[in-house]
Amino acid sequence: MKIIDEKGRLFGKINVIDFLAILFLLCLTPMFYFGYKIYTRRTEKIDKSGEFIELKIACKLIRLKPETIKLIAVGDEEVDSHDHRIGRIMWIGEGGPYKYKIELSDNTEISLEDPVLKELPVILKLITQKVGSYLYYRNQAFRLDVPFIFQTNQYNAKVQLYDASQLSIIAGSE
Repeated sequence: MKIIDEKGRLFGKINVIDFLAILFLLCLTPMFYFGYKIYTRRTEKIDKSGEFIELKIACKLIRLKPETIKLIAVGDEEVDSHDHRIGRIMWIGEGGPYKYKIELSDNTEISLEDPVLKELPVILKLITQKVGSYLYYRNQAFRLDVPFIFQTNQYNAKVQLYDASQLSIIAGSE
């Protein structure tokens, strides 16, 4: 019995071109699988050898909808992908309307209040990572001018640091 017969079929059963197309698709399957795994993989800590520092910081939860404010309470915690606590609300102040700060072309700054969105002063305890001379929280640089997200199982809130003088280190660990 011939491997390829006179009609171009492999073992008299399947066309050679069809067989090569199926073989090609089977060879691509691992590439799609591992490509998907790489694309959806969560990023872990930036540097496993960095020092972890626990901070206490006065900040504001900003751009909150009224229904979100009702969910926020002292003791709310944020956990990482390994269920380790990385953030906790220690104190909540009196909320008010969210204020947009707008700088005009002549370097004049004005403040406008949002009729719906609110802001809430809080004190957060956060576990940050020191890499070089920078602090990172949830793999994002910890900066005064860049807001970050505080995420619990009930809500997400955007956090804005507003007073670096209120920053205090609670504990550091290697």
